[in-house]
Amino acid sequence: MLDLALSGAAAAAPLKPGAFSSRRYCARFFLSLCACLVLLRKADSFLERAPPGNSPLLQPIWTWALRHPWWVEHVGFGAMVAFAAYIVSCLYFTYLDLTRSFDTKIQKQYWPTVREMIVAGAPQIAIYAGANWMWYSYGYQRIELPAQAPRLTVFAEEVLVAFVVGDFLIYWEHRVMHMFRFLRTHIHSWHHAYTAPFGWAGGVVHPLEDMVVVVCQTTAPILFAHHPLSFWTFVALWTVLLIEEHSGHDVVWAPYNWMPFARCPMGGGAAPHDIHHYKVTKNFAFCLCVWDHLFGTFEPVKEVPDLPAHLRVKSS
Repeated sequence: MLDLALSGAAAAAPLKPGAFSSRRYCARFFLSLCACLVLLRKADSFLERAPPGNSPLLQPIWTWALRHPWWVEHVGFGAMVAFAAYIVSCLYFTYLDLTRSFDTKIQKQYWPTVREMIVAGAPQIAIYAGANWMWYSYGYQRIELPAQAPRLTVFAEEVLVAFVVGDFLIYWEHRVMHMFRFLRTHIHSWHHAYTAPFGWAGGVVHPLEDMVVVVCQTTAPILFAHHPLSFWTFVALWTVLLIEEHSGHDVVWAPYNWMPFARCPMGGGAAPHDIHHYKVTKNFAFCLCVWDHLFGTFEPVKEVPDLPAHLRVKSS
């Protein structure tokens, strides 16, 4: 198991005065974010003045969802969405591992075995499936859903805000887990059992940390009263990107490859996060590497990443 007993001081290294490129990337990111939010607000003001009777573009999707009230009116439906996204994304990366997708593999000398996948994935499937079944069967809590879908501009703004706020909170949750010895040793070490992560390993987290992560995810949607459709979409995308980040594959649709300022990078994903699993004071971020740039914990991605010593021995 990776030694997590590194000093909190190392994990909290400040941004160096000469890190001009990081400052420039951060400035570009936040200016772009502000511009996106302003444009969405302006567009929404225009759409709000549309003639009465014009339905939002997302209304057909929302109307279809409302036809299944027993599912969608339960307060825990978001957990069902997350579980479905988790299974689909894990199966996708399992396929890449089993077919030896060499072009996308990051640590090319290491491939997870079927046994390792089962050991990591089976308990999670049992726990998540069992918890959702129990919640629906014995703890059903109905909520009132709006009849109207969100306007497309509102939907886009809510998903964007949820990602930025959630990602910021997750960055600091993750970093705090490394800063304090007790948290590193007794809680976060569960997740760091894997120095070469793969899809099913992405969800291996201590139950206490898992609860904190859920709070970080849901803070913005609850605090800003986001539409349920925006929340469910955010949860699904968040879960897919969580698995992608730990997949061990640098796929073309990872935020690291398509977000503005790609390869600077502002977007996160498996390419930068793989480094964190064997250089644990670097690359704490999730979807947005901007936080690592901003707080001085960014480690650039190399074409051929440094392979941890125990894996070099294993693969030789």
